[in-house]
Amino acid sequence: MIDLSELRLSFGERDIFKSVSLRVEDNERVALFGINGAGKSTLLKVISGEQHPDGGAIALGRGEVIGYLAQTAAEATAEAGISVFEFACRAFEDLQKAHARCEEIEHRMADMSATDEEYEEYGHLHDRLAVAGGWSFESEAATVLAGLGFTQEMQHRELASYSGGWRMRAALAEVLLRRPTVLLLDEPTNHLDLESIMWLESHIKSMAASVLFISHDRSFVDNLAHRIVELELGGARAWPVPYTKFRAEKALWLETLKNAYDRQQNDIAQAERFIQRFKATSTKSSVAMSRQKQLDRVERIELPPEVDKVALRFPAPPDSGAYPFILRNVAKSYGDKKVLENVEISINRGEKVALVGVNGAGKSTLLNLLAQKFPPTSGELGIGAKTEIGLFAQYDDLPEEEFDRPIGDILYDAAPGGTPRTRVRTLLGSLLFSGDDADKPYRVLSGGEKARVRLGLLLLRPNNVLLLDEPTNHLDLATREAMVEALKAWPGTLLFVSHDRLFTQDLAGRILAVGGGRVVDWPGTYSEYLAIAGDGDAPGLAHLKDFDARRSGAEEAAKKEAAQKARAREEASRKDAQAKAEAERARTAPAAKPAPIDREAQKEERRRRKRLEELEARIEAIETDLAALDARMAAPGFFDDHDASSKALAERNRLVAEQESAWAEVGQLEG
Repeated sequence: MIDLSELRLSFGERDIFKSVSLRVEDNERVALFGINGAGKSTLLKVISGEQHPDGGAIALGRGEVIGYLAQTAAEATAEAGISVFEFACRAFEDLQKAHARCEEIEHRMADMSATDEEYEEYGHLHDRLAVAGGWSFESEAATVLAGLGFTQEMQHRELASYSGGWRMRAALAEVLLRRPTVLLLDEPTNHLDLESIMWLESHIKSMAASVLFISHDRSFVDNLAHRIVELELGGARAWPVPYTKFRAEKALWLETLKNAYDRQQNDIAQAERFIQRFKATSTKSSVAMSRQKQLDRVERIELPPEVDKVALRFPAPPDSGAYPFILRNVAKSYGDKKVLENVEISINRGEKVALVGVNGAGKSTLLNLLAQKFPPTSGELGIGAKTEIGLFAQYDDLPEEEFDRPIGDILYDAAPGGTPRTRVRTLLGSLLFSGDDADKPYRVLSGGEKARVRLGLLLLRPNNVLLLDEPTNHLDLATREAMVEALKAWPGTLLFVSHDRLFTQDLAGRILAVGGGRVVDWPGTYSEYLAIAGDGDAPGLAHLKDFDARRSGAEEAAKKEAAQKARAREEASRKDAQAKAEAERARTAPAAKPAPIDREAQKEERRRRKRLEELEARIEAIETDLAALDARMAAPGFFDDHDASSKALAERNRLVAEQESAWAEVGQLEG
């Protein structure tokens, strides 16, 4: 359990927290949101004890064990001479010491030199190890490391030999292996592939822990968070809904708050005009003073800051050939290690293709082959006529000599000849770099800002093919969504690798599954691919060996379904023709005697009319309730009471749903 009460924290003259109160219950999972600079990472540091607040209280449950993963955790894993497995097992340091002490006593017991106290100590240690799972911690460490993508061979390699992304995985494993009851995670998915993310989701759900986490991965947030807490205006506002509903709820709240703010500003302006007019008059000066005192007591509504939105638009692609890439029997090896074998694919102009597979499967290798960063070991790679390629590589940062240059100069020098500096400034503004930001050296930027600069390099030149390797790493949700919309509107050819499931689902119209040296082609959406891959396995690579059979079976099932639908349409058409023929015969037949009055039909009609009247009365009552509720929500200070405002929003949603249901029933009755 985490209980924060009225936390305050300032850096210099800047207030980070004015009054942050937050409670995370046992086994509750909460996602922390807020604009850049709102204090999300700082709050995790405060709870973990790495940062001390200026005031307020932090309370944790008795005996809580904190596990904290910072964005900079990889920096603590560069120690030489220790393997990945040994680093992960540091989480069991106390158990390892107990093991060592048990072995020491066992040796003394074997040579009959153990004392009575040591026999008693041995019993206590043995019981403690049994309760804490101390006899199986090495197996537990291997399982967690495997879930995060480390093969058995990789687990025993030196940790310092790995990239920062892999060292972050090792740091995450060590945090999870501590068996924390309070888990604090700052962007845990940034360096994980899809399989590892899905494993992490499952593992966290199985933990008996209070979880507070920051993530820009929309699927991860939706799959884990019970609710959202947003840091804003120095405080914390709870939204008891998942992320999919959070945005709609906040939009409604903002609209109501802005209306209340506008009304309050009008009231204040009127009061100030009255005070200004009459404060110097002998007859009404006392009234003016009274009005001033009332005005001074008014609690002013404060609007949250407007969030600037990234505006992305990729340049129109120049004309190109029908097939940007054709691969014939392509293979790629690194020494004796075969990464790709017998790859036979062609990419059509204008396609949007996702490459999926576990880390190390060969996705980036295939992408770099297409970018011609190195040649294939064998086979033929054909590049289409007039193909202009833009590459966003996951680990290719700018050259070191560029790090101390202003970002405005970096982009200007990379732009096509003749590009005016004003266009570069405009581009920087669309990427949320305004004014003097253009003069910042690249070195001082955050990970997200550096990613936006590298994205800007792609936006400067008109390419007809984009190759993107994890383009959403370090980007916030708003920038990710802006990128999706820009790429949807761009008519060029796109091949990409991304661990962001919604990014992949939103963009891909074709899937290339990479693994075991193979590239398996699936001409459909990501969700359709997963349905065939089976078992909910994110990239489906565990099933590549029988993927073709599964796909054939699915295609056969689709054909059968199509045939059944065709037969159903034929049967419906036959019945329709039969009904029309019978109607025609009835029309031309001699007139029959008038049918007797249908008393039941008359009763049914009366019931229908009565129900319509009831529904119309209920709709009118709902409209009255909604108007009263909106007026109450617009009152100054209403949203200061988080519980009351949440209940009011829920009641409003219920009334709107009931209103829509009533109108739907009216439509049925009148139809």
